[in-house]
Amino acid sequence: MNIFIDTTLLYTDPFLKNNYNRNLLQLVDGLNGKIFISKVVLEESKENLKKNLEKAQNNLLKDIREFNKYSNSKIDIKNDLKSIDQHVKDFENYYKNLESRDLVKIVDYKNSYLPEVVKRAIQRKKPFAPGNKQEFRDCLIWLSYSEIAERDNLDNCFFITNNVSDFYDSDNESLHPELRKDSSKFTLYKISKYLIQNEEDLISKMKNKRLKELFNEIIFTDKELAKLLNDQKKSYKSELFDYIIKISSSLFDMSVYKYEDTVITLDNVIIKDINNWEKDLIGNEIIVSCNFITECWISKNMFKERDDGSVANAQTGKIKNIELTVSFSANIKGRYENFETDNISIIS
Repeated sequence: MNIFIDTTLLYTDPFLKNNYNRNLLQLVDGLNGKIFISKVVLEESKENLKKNLEKAQNNLLKDIREFNKYSNSKIDIKNDLKSIDQHVKDFENYYKNLESRDLVKIVDYKNSYLPEVVKRAIQRKKPFAPGNKQEFRDCLIWLSYSEIAERDNLDNCFFITNNVSDFYDSDNESLHPELRKDSSKFTLYKISKYLIQNEEDLISKMKNKRLKELFNEIIFTDKELAKLLNDQKKSYKSELFDYIIKISSSLFDMSVYKYEDTVITLDNVIIKDINNWEKDLIGNEIIVSCNFITECWISKNMFKERDDGSVANAQTGKIKNIELTVSFSANIKGRYENFETDNISIIS
């Protein structure tokens, strides 16, 4: 199994920690395969890491300042935070370690690619596409990946990229015909979850007997799954709250006052329906993915200081039909862990 990855995979998960990305490493290890990462992808992911960390750190410090306004005790973690440079060093060392373990191969690009890149840019050949400002780097990534696959006659090549406009055919599933002229060895998947779910024949080679038995035993009723999700509410409640904060302006009337202080609370989360769930057996882990509908009770307290005293306005409400997709793992002892929120949206 030879897995080639694009920046889209690492943008929100630079250390391959989420349930499905983590298991890519188990797969290539168990199947004597390799993950190929373009140097362009690695450098771009490093820059994305810097930007995301700076944004998250600024938001964290802002939230702490806000907390300190209302608290009798003061929190100060600024001196305890790692510097951005230290996090970047961790990132570099992480992939150096994977490379030393022969799980990852960092793929450099060649200066000899330049004439071909220029030619494709002029002729608007794939991966060049109208309106995309990242075409140059996409072309370097593709040329380096396709060259390795052809030169080393690799089989079972999978390219994980969510860059539909540049790499995919009109069906949004297969490699674009112009790119197949470079190499027809690649099967494309948008995220690692889809690869794991669709390449059953390859993955089955490394499944152990006890996990196969446990996999067959895992059958949830809606009631059982709702209870498990309720018990693990803390694992997704904070991300649900963050989502509500983002959309709060569309939920509340903000025209009455220009408030100086606003406090939003998520008072309760009720699971209304289980849409579907599925399970995957990967290496030494079982991953369960579940899609469900919630109803959220929230309140919003807004304050404005005036000459005649504080004016307060409180609004409460219920948000229906917030859809969540979460995943979690089951280990060989049948314990559920590693709960993660994969997606949140409102159903109209």
